[in-house]
Amino acid sequence: HSTGRRQRQMCIRDRYLIEHHGPVLAEAPDVLADYHAVAGVSAMQIGRFDEGRHHLRQACRVGGWRPKDVARMALATVPPLARRVWTRHYRMPL
Repeated sequence: HSTGRRQRQMCIRDRYLIEHHGPVLAEAPDVLADYHAVAGVSAMQIGRFDEGRHHLRQACRVGGWRPKDVARMALATVPPLARRVWTRHYRMPL
C-alpha cells in the first residue's frame, strides 16, 4: 500500500530533519513548529500515537500555541477520536 509507505517515509524524514537540523530550524520557530506538526500528523496516521502527540505538543510549544496546532493536539488527546480521524485511511501493520 503506497500511501501507508509514503506516510511512514514522511514520519521518518521529518523526525530526521528535526533531530539533525533542530538548532537551525529553531531560528525560525514557525518553521520548526511546522515540521513538528507534519511529523506529528504523519506519526498519528501510521498509528504511532505517543510519537505523534509528542510532536504535536512540540508544535504548540515552539509555534506559540497557534490555533491549528492546539486543535490537532486536543484531538490527539482523545485516543478513540484520534484513531478515527487519523488512521481511517492508513490501516497498515508497522
